[in-house]
Amino acid sequence: MADQIIEKEVITTSTDSTGSGESSPTTKKTAEYAAHFQIVYLIFGIIEGLIAIRFAFRLFGANPASPIVNFIYAFTDMLMAPFRFIFPTGQAAGAVFDWTALVAILFYVFFSWIIVKVVSIFYTKDLAQ
Repeated sequence: MADQIIEKEVITTSTDSTGSGESSPTTKKTAEYAAHFQIVYLIFGIIEGLIAIRFAFRLFGANPASPIVNFIYAFTDMLMAPFRFIFPTGQAAGAVFDWTALVAILFYVFFSWIIVKVVSIFYTKDLAQ
């Protein structure tokens, strides 16, 4: 007979010292900071997603005259400008392997992580006060 692992999740609600059911200031601040972190990850996730779509369009040789392809290329050009010419671009039969897009995605993933970590340092100092 196989061993079974049962996980139990306990959800608790923080209340203030009066027992009135209101959230404590610490809980409110934690929720506020969590929302800010989610916004940062959302913004950078959208940026990374658009660059990934660009990578796929170029890899499969999408027609740049198409309005959606043209929009993605135009919008992501400014996001990829700092990474241009780092690596050569490989081409074969109209398909392009865009190393620049992959470098940009990795950079934006790392950059969003750094932003959240730096803000969380100040957040923990703020909670300690």
